[in-house]
Amino acid sequence: MFELPGFADSFVAIDFETANANRGSACSVGLAFVEDGKIKAEEHLMRPPAGIDYFEPFNVGIHGITPGMVRSKPRFGEIMPDLLDRIGDRIVVAHNASFDLSVLRGACHLSNLEWPTLTYLCTKVISRTILNLEYYSLPCVASALKLKLKDHHNAKADAICTAEILLSLCNKVKASSLDELLEKQKVKQGINYPTGWEPCQQASDDSSMPDANPYADPRNIVYDKYFVITGKLPYGYTRRAIYQMISTLGGYSQREVSLETDYLVIGGWEKNKPLPNAISQKRYHAAMAYGSIGDEIEIISGRDFLRLLSEAQDFS
Repeated sequence: MFELPGFADSFVAIDFETANANRGSACSVGLAFVEDGKIKAEEHLMRPPAGIDYFEPFNVGIHGITPGMVRSKPRFGEIMPDLLDRIGDRIVVAHNASFDLSVLRGACHLSNLEWPTLTYLCTKVISRTILNLEYYSLPCVASALKLKLKDHHNAKADAICTAEILLSLCNKVKASSLDELLEKQKVKQGINYPTGWEPCQQASDDSSMPDANPYADPRNIVYDKYFVITGKLPYGYTRRAIYQMISTLGGYSQREVSLETDYLVIGGWEKNKPLPNAISQKRYHAAMAYGSIGDEIEIISGRDFLRLLSEAQDFS
């Protein structure tokens, strides 16, 4: 287990597993408490909130938790208030935090519990600012950092790995505290509160962009992807309408190309034709520059982008 003795901050890494496609159907939670750079972890099985307490074969096949394993366990609403009290004012850390925080919010809502007030970090977002990888899933990031991920999709194992990733990233950039890590990597912590939330994201001028929908189907191609749009799109679509469509499908919009960008969409352009304007050329060359250092950004035309959106909406 990777630990970082003497690390200045305490935090708790969290991972949820769900019983079915409903984001509120929490059936297991892993917690990895980090104090002085050392990790102490635990797992709690639970029955999902009433009404969505059924198990789908797809989910069981992923995490191996069956209805019989939780039959005698308390429901989410019975166990979570105590766990939140134990978390207290610690920063919560998750890998792909948009998923885990949406599970927490959904299960709280279905259990008639108020959404908790907490600050959180996403190791997937932070990893994108430090590592140059093709994919940023938990196993991919763990492998890149030479960490051993045992029993993936066991909530305790995933929470431990998430804690190790954050400590390893701090060690990699020589950050002795979470504040120093966020300052160095220009990442803004997320905030969850009773009436809403703000995402953990790389600091930019994209604060006016709509938040990604945490309840979107993760199977759609737009989900958790970052898009930069430049040029005029076909069929008279406004930029704001496109940003909202991306958000609804669980994706993110950016104004400028960055390490996070997955797609650069150039309106008014087709492959093998000249770029339409100076701004498109600037962003195109930025995407090519990131590609030269291994951060592949797919460059597509406006028409291809609209086809991609159409395919993604088939999952909604």
